[in-house]
Amino acid sequence: MMRLMRQSLGIAVVLACTVANVFAQDICPYLPAFKALRNRLDSMSALDAAKALQAYASNSDNPENCEYMELDRALAARERTLVKLVSGGRGTPAHAVFRCNEFNLKTAQCQSPLEDGTAQVSESGVTPAAAPKPGAGYEIVSQLPGATLYAVYRTSLSDALNGRAAKKVGIHSRGKWYTVPSSTVLIAIYKTNKTNKAKGPWAYRKVVWYF
Repeated sequence: MMRLMRQSLGIAVVLACTVANVFAQDICPYLPAFKALRNRLDSMSALDAAKALQAYASNSDNPENCEYMELDRALAARERTLVKLVSGGRGTPAHAVFRCNEFNLKTAQCQSPLEDGTAQVSESGVTPAAAPKPGAGYEIVSQLPGATLYAVYRTSLSDALNGRAAKKVGIHSRGKWYTVPSSTVLIAIYKTNKTNKAKGPWAYRKVVWYF
């Protein structure tokens, strides 16, 4: 009986969350142009969808946070598939991509209206990648539209959480692994041209992998 009650309670919670999410989407005053774009996203490639979302963001006048958050979420889902970390013959898509207008050169933190979620890996459900062998080479391959690699950093989850300095690995897409302790975070920072509306309103992309 207790097991049945717990199962019923779990189902009720899931249903309540689903209804709440649907209700939240229904009450958000999305602009008609955004609704139309959102309906087309699943039929587009990740690259085309990212370009369309960025173009929309550059020309959108909707001040509502709910639309901004949905736009950011949709971009994050596409952009993480556009950057891969290639090592040992395997390509690992980015675990997360964050967008920001300001970048802290010391801590590698992204500053924007939305929080930099680098340290919240446990909440995002991401499974860290296996630690590469010391001495193995790697290459960061990006298809992010209008983005140029700015710098590569390495830090730990603890340091990211506490805002401590991250170690700058270099400015090139290729490198070599050394010892990789658990809870290591590899960060690639990409610079975008904000003056070109087709490239979106954000100045930086922060691409993250966890080990």
